[in-house]
Amino acid sequence: MIWSCQAEELTAAEDLAATIAADLAAVVTLPPLALAETAAAVAAFIRDQHPNEALSATYRLVLIARALWAIGEEQQARRFIAARGAAWQAPPLLADMAVAREISLPHWRALLDSRTVRPTASLARGAIWIVDLQCLRAAASTGLELTLFRTIKAMVDHLASVWDRTQGRGILGLRHLQAAAAELLNCFPRSRSSRVMAEEIKNQFQARLQAARICRAWQALPEIICLDMQGS
Repeated sequence: MIWSCQAEELTAAEDLAATIAADLAAVVTLPPLALAETAAAVAAFIRDQHPNEALSATYRLVLIARALWAIGEEQQARRFIAARGAAWQAPPLLADMAVAREISLPHWRALLDSRTVRPTASLARGAIWIVDLQCLRAAASTGLELTLFRTIKAMVDHLASVWDRTQGRGILGLRHLQAAAAELLNCFPRSRSSRVMAEEIKNQFQARLQAARICRAWQALPEIICLDMQGS
């Protein structure tokens, strides 16, 4: 679903706020004034940060939920995503993204739209977040190993907050790990060199999660799994 927010007429801003307010009113319980102000704040952010852009339903959910969280309504934010996400095929885990204070909304949008990071259904072992290494490598701008590792460090340090609610319990899935390692070294995916590099990339993720566990006082550590064998 694509949500267009073009402001061609004077009433467009009011229409946008009214649409958001209607979405909120259908799910959350807020005083009328608070609801209207929240909708207006989201509409203003969209006009300022994304003028004449098309926004995905996923990003729209995150924007509105973040606004609810910002006024101290985290449970309402989670309820909104759970209700609207079901209709728009967005997982409830987006709520953890919306309340992740360490990462900006435009940054989340870049990660979501590029499919570098995405949540999947939560299992008994906790929240599952998938990182696509080929997309991440492209975001690193160059093929230099050091640049990729710096990108991994920065991304995991920001992403870590999505596991705060579960005290570190969850899963980090790495997709296209072997392919990204081979592209980095310009060698065959099944070669010994690419396997060694893939293991080193995985170790980088492990090290950053270990650091996050200490820094954030998690009781557990997200499990890292490689999804290459699942046909990715």
